[in-house]
Amino acid sequence: MPYRITPDSAGGVVFLDRGRGKEAGTTRVKRLAAVTAPSRAVRGPEAPAARAGQSAARAGAPSPVRILGRGGLRTTGLTSSAGTVYITGTGTTAGALPASVRRLDGVPKESTVTTRGTSVVTATRWADGKDSRFRAADPGRPRPVGIDLRVLPTERSAAFTVDPAKRPSAHTAAGGVPSPRLARAHGSRTASAGTRATAAAAAGDPTDPVEAERRAGA
Repeated sequence: MPYRITPDSAGGVVFLDRGRGKEAGTTRVKRLAAVTAPSRAVRGPEAPAARAGQSAARAGAPSPVRILGRGGLRTTGLTSSAGTVYITGTGTTAGALPASVRRLDGVPKESTVTTRGTSVVTATRWADGKDSRFRAADPGRPRPVGIDLRVLPTERSAAFTVDPAKRPSAHTAAGGVPSPRLARAHGSRTASAGTRATAAAAAGDPTDPVEAERRAGA
């Protein structure tokens, strides 16, 4: 069963496919190449020959799905950024990878790539010493987060803490205010619904037998 389905910039789709039978406990990294739309169906006397030619072409054409590598089911992952798909965790690759796919060596499976693909976030954790099972008295209060980062061009690592409450933005409250455009759209829908309800009430319900008898006796 394919999972972690991730599109790339070349129009292909990279995904993981869990192994079965002797390969249980492993996963295969696969890529489905971009598939062009089928040509228009040929009609008329030449249709049988055209269909035979198309069938022969399909039979001789290589499969659009290619195995890029293999790894452990619990230790191999995918992440993406800016159209490039990255293979994370352990495992091996099978031959040269497409230009839209890269292998990240020595990073955990759960790693994520930054927006521009220059760094990899290898781990995150709550910096206050409490995990996600801790229920704070004020759940809306910001909590500091520890981040481990690996810079790809230099292969250097860094660890730092982000504390949202350290330097609160002057525009923090704006994040909880609904967009004015949403409010206008909601008002328009409400007005339209009210108009439809009024019209329906005036016309009566044609599915109501009592209403049908009332209109028949009018």
